[in-house]
Amino acid sequence: MNNRLAENIKLIRKQKWKLSQDRFASLLDSSRSKINSYENSGVEPSIAFMVKLQRLTGIPVARIFTDPIPIDSIPLEPIVEEQTGPHLVSDSFDIAANTRTYSDFENIVMTRFSALELRLGRMEDSIRSKSGSEG
Repeated sequence: MNNRLAENIKLIRKQKWKLSQDRFASLLDSSRSKINSYENSGVEPSIAFMVKLQRLTGIPVARIFTDPIPIDSIPLEPIVEEQTGPHLVSDSFDIAANTRTYSDFENIVMTRFSALELRLGRMEDSIRSKSGSEG
């Protein structure tokens, strides 16, 4: 398993949120033994687990896997309210259920984000052109 991932999971749980493995597991619909194995035994979590962790922290999955996470960038407590706006989180769960590897998941998510960015760019262009024609 990626040592960075294990370090980041432990950093989030223990140093920032000061949660037991049991409490952390309950937030992620997991078990204490799985959390322990992710942090200490080299077991890589499922994509669904990582998406839930992303939802609780607001930190992208890719970053949790690869980057050292500054403790100040982690929210003071887990984000547990319902997400609004585009249903990216629920879509991510659907994607996670149908992909076999992290790289497959990442490719699908990045493709969807690119399409969303393109749509937002078109909307901004449309708003600018309407604003320009009114002046």
